[in-house]
Amino acid sequence: MTSALDGCALVEHWRGRVQFFWEGMHEPEAMKGLSVRSCDPGSGQWSIHWMDTRSPKFDTPYVGDFDGRLGEFFRTWQSPAGERIGRIRFRDVSPDSVMWSLAISSDGGGSWTVLWKMGMTRARS
Repeated sequence: MTSALDGCALVEHWRGRVQFFWEGMHEPEAMKGLSVRSCDPGSGQWSIHWMDTRSPKFDTPYVGDFDGRLGEFFRTWQSPAGERIGRIRFRDVSPDSVMWSLAISSDGGGSWTVLWKMGMTRARS
């Protein structure tokens, strides 16, 4: 991850093996991803834009902000089964690590199903 535009953006290059059960994947697949996280200094709101080798285009961003050691970002879309809300959460934010999760709600945010969790740590130079 690198800082850009005087700290108003972060660029993340990600690679790994994924098995998205919610997409019916039966075996892990290699995937590369790119995230651009941009901050509006006036409002303090961040937008998280993501693309990967499975879908190489930016979609509607997740938008939100941080409150202390917790950041929450949301995106709403229509699926064939109805409206869905996605939530990206950063928690336990420290200078050297963060816990990240992606969850989805099909009841307007009343309940959440966590789809993916990652613990991230700063690389040692």
